[in-house]
Amino acid sequence: MYSTLRRNPDINDPEYFKCCCGVHVKQGALVIAIISIVGGVLQLFSGTAGSILSAIIIIVAGALIIYADRQEKAWAYIPYLVMKALAIIVLLIGIFVLLVLDITEPQWLIDELAKKRAFSRDQFRTDCFVAMVIVIIAEAFAIWFWFIVFRAYRYMREVLGGPSLGDNYE
Repeated sequence: MYSTLRRNPDINDPEYFKCCCGVHVKQGALVIAIISIVGGVLQLFSGTAGSILSAIIIIVAGALIIYADRQEKAWAYIPYLVMKALAIIVLLIGIFVLLVLDITEPQWLIDELAKKRAFSRDQFRTDCFVAMVIVIIAEAFAIWFWFIVFRAYRYMREVLGGPSLGDNYE
C-alpha cells in the first residue's frame, strides 16, 4: 500500500490539497456530491426503470460523500469512486462505438434511421461527430470529478487518519 506521506514530503503544505480555484478537496468533493444528488433527483423524473435505479445509486453515492465529509469516514467515498469509475469506462466505450460508427458508416443503420425520418449519410456522420464530442466532454468532467473525490478520500485517509475499507475497527 502506497502512502502519500512517502510520495510527497510536503503533505503539510495546505496547497497540496487544493483543487479548482483554490478550494480544498473536501469542499470540492462536497460540491460534487451536491451536483450528483441534484442530477440524480432530476434523473428520477425521466421515468424508465433503469434510469430510476441509476438515479438512486447516484443519490446514495452523493449522500455518502456528504456523510464522509461530516463524519470524517474515508470509506464512504469509495462507492462514489467505484460508480464514477464504471461511468468513465462506459463513456470510453461510447466514444469508441461512436468513432467506429462514424468511420464505418454502416449502411443497415443509415437505412433504418432513414425509415424513421429523412436522413442522409452526411447527417449521420455529423450526428455521430457531435455525439462523440459531447461524450468526450462528459468523460473529461467524469475524470475530473473522480480525481477530486479521490484526492478528498486520500486526504481523509492519510492526513486525518479516517478509517478506510482495509481497517478493522471494533
